[in-house]
Order: sequence, then structure tokens, then C-alpha cells
Amino acid sequence: SSHQISGGRAASAAMELLLGAAAAGSGGLFSYNRENYMFDKELLIKRDFQAQEMNVRQFEIYREDVRDLVNLTVRKMDNYLVVNTLQLGFCMTLCVEGRPEPDSGCPVWLTHVFAMCNVGAFMYYLLSIWLAMHASVAAHAFGVRLLTQFVRLPIPDDAALNKSQFFAHQYEGTKVSDMLRIPLLKQQLRRLNQTMEKESEEDVSSSSMEYDPDVTPSMNPVAMLEHITLYRQIQANWQSYDAYARVCMALGTSQVLHNLSYMILGSLVAENNVPWPAGCCVVIFTTCAWILARLDLFLSRKILAVAAVLLVSPPLLIMASLYLERSKVLDHTVQATLVPLAFGMHLLWIIFTLLIARAVPLGKVSLPTYFRSVLYLDVFGWLAEDAEDPENAENQADRESSPSSFNRQRSVLSRVSEEPGGSSYSFPDEEELPEDLRPLVLR
Repeated sequence: SSHQISGGRAASAAMELLLGAAAAGSGGLFSYNRENYMFDKELLIKRDFQAQEMNVRQFEIYREDVRDLVNLTVRKMDNYLVVNTLQLGFCMTLCVEGRPEPDSGCPVWLTHVFAMCNVGAFMYYLLSIWLAMHASVAAHAFGVRLLTQFVRLPIPDDAALNKSQFFAHQYEGTKVSDMLRIPLLKQQLRRLNQTMEKESEEDVSSSSMEYDPDVTPSMNPVAMLEHITLYRQIQANWQSYDAYARVCMALGTSQVLHNLSYMILGSLVAENNVPWPAGCCVVIFTTCAWILARLDLFLSRKILAVAAVLLVSPPLLIMASLYLERSKVLDHTVQATLVPLAFGMHLLWIIFTLLIARAVPLGKVSLPTYFRSVLYLDVFGWLAEDAEDPENAENQADRESSPSSFNRQRSVLSRVSEEPGGSSYSFPDEEELPEDLRPLVLR
């Protein structure tokens, strides 16, 4: 009996020891897992706050993109306004102070051709100023609407902040297995099973990690972002004005250079009878006009040769007529032929400029594709996509008729296509917009 009593006491002592060890171990596991839970929740809160901050930073970049794209037009139009205003005042000065006077020995037809070029330059500069003002105001206004109504900073509200909130007593609602989870055991067993099951797959994946120069990583192009797409849609409200402001300025400069040639001819040849300095000045001004036209236009060599003849011939014909009139070498028949021919060449040059400045439909806008300034309106290569749009098939015959003009410019405008990617936010569709905002988007 004494042995039984001592054995029972030993068993109860062992049982108490086991229970104490189990209680101590459970308490340690509970405390360990609770600390892990609190640590994980703290990391989740920091992650949420960091994600919200990065989201705000991302939208700040988007807003900066919109400002840069809008300023691309606004600043350029402001420069156009300054230059065109100065040249418009220069035309007025030429009209008052530099016109050839018949009383000083200048023929009447020289005054007529001078007035024709001066009025043409005045008209082009005035039209360029108006177009530049409209483009600048429209771009600024639509840019402000885009920033204030669409690309807003995603400031988190109370609901978003409450999602990151947690309480310590929430740990008590977790599973008992999670509260008493043994460290390292579960994760090591899972890792061992995965390692044994995927040995062959890891070998295959390691072999596929070799560098392949033909494979490029998938990237989300900036042009596919929502705010860039929306900017492309509203850009149609001022894109044509932007392009034709530059075209009118170029044509006005050409007329001013002709005007300077005729002023020099009237001053040096008709009044002072010094043809050689006058001829040098005419050559300089005409060369400048040709260089500017060559830099501005996208044309084939044959059409450029025609443009050169139309641009250079009128001043040379006027100079030859003045020289014949002053020298009296030939009768008035030759002069009567050269003067109308010079006027006719001027008229042909004006018709030629109107033809090359005609608008070609490209998607939602129509632009003068023969001018290089159109390139400066196309940041993301959208015009090349619009040129290949099957909806513009009615203009295909005109484009194919001048392969070295439109096709050359389209090759410059074209860009390498990339895989389209998604964006981290979305704007409302046109059907979801309020009725007073739908005119913003040109469809």
C-alpha cells in the first residue's frame, strides 16, 4: 500500500509537472504569437500609409504631366505672339517709312507689288496672332479643367483610413491553432514539401532565366495612361490652331522678305541707280526666304524645285525690269512682259502656299502635314496612328500621290508599338460624365 501511495504521488507530481510545462509552453506560445500579430499589424499600417503616400505622389506626377503637355502649346503660342507682334509692327513701319514713292523716281507698279506683299504679310501675321491667342487660351482652359475635374489628388477619406485601423483585442478572435502555433515547424515542413515536389520545375525555370536578347520586358507605355488619353481627346480643341499659327507666321515671313527686296530695289535702283548692291541684297533676302521654306516644308525634290522657282523668280524679274527701265537698253515691250510675269509668279506662289497648307484629316483633327511644325505637336506618335486609321481611307489617294511628302512625314511620326498596359486609376467614361462636361471630350 505504501508503494501504491508513493507511486500515486509520483504520478500526480509528474502530471502536475506536465501540466505546468504545458501551461508555461502555451503561455509562451500565446505571447510569442501575440507579439507577431501586433508586429504584422503594425507593418500593415505602415504599408497602407506608404501606399497612400505613393498614390498621392503618383497623381502629382500625373498632374505635372498635364501641365507639361499644356505648356507645350501655351509657351510656344506666347513666343509666337511676341514674334508676330514685332513683325506686325515692322510691316506697319515699312508701309509708312519704307514704301517706294513715285515722286522719287520709282515706277507705280513697284509700289503696287510692294503694297501687295506688305498687305499679305500683315494679313498673315494678324491671322497668326489670332490663332495663337485662341490656341493658348483654349489649351490653358482645358488644362485647368483637366486638373480640377479629373486628375485630382487621391486624398484618403475616413473610410480608407478606418480600413487600416485595428485593435489589440482582435487577436482574441483568431483561431486557437494560430494562437498556439509552434514557431518554425509549420513553415519548415511546408518548405520541405515544396522543395521535394518542385525540384524538376526549378531546374526548368533556372534554364529559362538565361538572357534572351529577342525578349523585352513588358512595360506600360506612358501614352496608354488615362490622363494622357484624355489629354489626347481634348487636344483636338486647339491642335489645328497651334499648327496654323506657325504656318501663317512662316508665310508672313516669306512675304516680308519679298517686301524688303522690293524696298531695296526702289531705294537703290530706282532712286540711286546702283543695281549691283541692290542685286546682292535681293539675292540675300531671297536666299533667306528659300532656306526658311526648305526648313519648314516636307516636300519632294521636284516640288521643292517648283517652290524655289516661284519664290525666287518675282524679285529677279522685278530687278530686271527696273534695270531695263533705268538703262533704256530695250524698248518697253520687254518690260511690259516682265512686270505682269512677276505679278503672275507672285500669284502662283500664293496659290502654291495655299495648296501645301491645306488640311489633311488625321483622326479628329485636320493638320497641314507638309509642314515640319506638325512634328512638334506629336509627342507620343499619335498622328502616325491616326494616319493609318482605316476611317481616313478617303484621303489615301491624295497621300499616295505624294509619297515623298506625306509618307516621309508619317515615317518620322511613326513610333515602335509597345504592349499596352493598364493604369492604376481610371477616369469616368463619356456616358458617366455630366452633360455640361461632355463637350470637353471630342468623339
